[in-house]
Amino acid sequence: MNCEDIKKKLKPFLDDLLAEEEYKAFCGHINICGKCSSYVRSIGSLSNQLWKLGKVKVPEDLSSTIMYKLAHPEQEARASKYILSKKHIIAGFILASLIIALFVGIHYLRTRQQPKRDDTPIVTTEVIHKIESPSESEARSLIKQLETIAAKLGIAVNDKTTNVEPENENIVDEEERDGD
Repeated sequence: MNCEDIKKKLKPFLDDLLAEEEYKAFCGHINICGKCSSYVRSIGSLSNQLWKLGKVKVPEDLSSTIMYKLAHPEQEARASKYILSKKHIIAGFILASLIIALFVGIHYLRTRQQPKRDDTPIVTTEVIHKIESPSESEARSLIKQLETIAAKLGIAVNDKTTNVEPENENIVDEEERDGD
């Protein structure tokens, strides 16, 4: 038996259909030829693995589909360029979602940050320890400070609020004396 005979007799060998003389000649050749021995082992291993799978129901149009695809290989190659798999669609969706989340996050962070203004007036308060009311000059000074702060904040000040009415006549007397 030669290497070509081994390829022809491999299927009957695997199915245990060789006559005794053919079987001895087959085994004698694969014991001598390393190439045929390797070939028989690989095909035999594949055959055993397929046998372990058991019977599989194949579609009725399998052979016609295979024959058509063998006759028209360019159509399959052309069609496969445009077909998206589920993995591609899911990956695209995840990528788009991440990009949207990134832009929304950046926008959110920008809107949350208030711009720092250096021209914002700082108002300080002091605890007044005096029980008596401030003098007219102190009151006018405080009103001027409040008007300045209101102007910086863009608040219109009514002229009537700037007039200080004296609570007692001593303040009026002091003002009249200052005026003289």
